[in-house]
Amino acid sequence: MMKNLSKKFIAAAVLIVLVFMGSAFFMYSFFKQEIIDQQQQQIKKEIRLFSSESDPLELLTQKNLSDSDQTKLKKFSSSFEVRITLLDKNTTILYDSKSTQKNTITGSRENRPEVRQVLSGKKYGSSLRYSSTLKE
Repeated sequence: MMKNLSKKFIAAAVLIVLVFMGSAFFMYSFFKQEIIDQQQQQIKKEIRLFSSESDPLELLTQKNLSDSDQTKLKKFSSSFEVRITLLDKNTTILYDSKSTQKNTITGSRENRPEVRQVLSGKKYGSSLRYSSTLKE
């Protein structure tokens, strides 16, 4: 009788642990997605705010950004603590707020998922990934 009770107790304990682990995994997944969605909405708001102060299309048609445009982009980037990268229609970097004299960020970004999304016609592109450029 004692063995039977011990087996039931162990089975109940294992079941409780499994339910707890399943619930924890579900909550982690739900809240992770919720945070990502909130961040994407915030980024869209910041893009609209930036677009209301500057004409991004005008910036993109310039071969070289003026000092005042670069200052404006840098100020906006630091104020909102965001990285701003402007690409031309060939996905070549025109400006990157993380670029410095010591660490100039150049090249094409056509293979990046967020860039592909925009090139395929979406208004916004986003991707949660490791940045080989920034090592983060």
